[in-house]
Amino acid sequence: MKINAINSVNYTNKNYGNNTPFTGLFSKKYSYDYDVYMPQKQSKFKNKFLEKINDMMTAEISNNSTKQSKYFMLNGIINYKTKIADGFMEVSSDGKVYDDGTCRSNRPVIVVDRDHDIVLSQLIEKAKDETIGFDENDKVRYLTQLLTKTTSKKPIINPKPNELVYAGDLLGSYASNGRQDSIMFKVISDEIGLKTDLVKGMAAGSKRMWNVVHYKNGVNKIHDVAYGIVEDARKSKVYIPMNKR
Repeated sequence: MKINAINSVNYTNKNYGNNTPFTGLFSKKYSYDYDVYMPQKQSKFKNKFLEKINDMMTAEISNNSTKQSKYFMLNGIINYKTKIADGFMEVSSDGKVYDDGTCRSNRPVIVVDRDHDIVLSQLIEKAKDETIGFDENDKVRYLTQLLTKTTSKKPIINPKPNELVYAGDLLGSYASNGRQDSIMFKVISDEIGLKTDLVKGMAAGSKRMWNVVHYKNGVNKIHDVAYGIVEDARKSKVYIPMNKR
């Protein structure tokens, strides 16, 4: 999705008429991320049922940026089994994503585009080259440092509501409360083989976005790159995901 003046005008002046948000089996009513938030002690039947729902959701939104955008808007999670597609838009929870790929949002819309987001594409290639042979712990440390030490040459400081902006153009700016860091952490994780979720919800009384990394030893850790916080996802009482509120 190349962001230009024409796109911006179309998004701003969209007729919101009879469009309806993403509903059905994968609507908020049925959302549940087994891998991150399900208590460890559950019946085998319930485990398999929730895994099946999770796998069906993954298949439904795989490689479809519009469906991914709708799902994340309504449910607040893209799990590690789903690679974020180019064209994905992070829209406010009270906004809308339409089937033609346009949207309405009460805050700036962060867009993922590996081809046109120069900062993101460069960081992906850099991470691929420099993490060869790294284990998951080394990859997490590397990626955290990469995002905290990198800034866009001309970061967008004050994007407007509903304005489309590339994630990379926000690095070095707190205009989006660090959302760009979590989105880029997820996107680059997908490229270097880290099992990472993108999650939004509440933390310390404010709306936040963070990542959950699934480690091989079974531990799932919250990584809030923008604020330098790491916590056990199953034990955290501070980070409350959207689908658990």
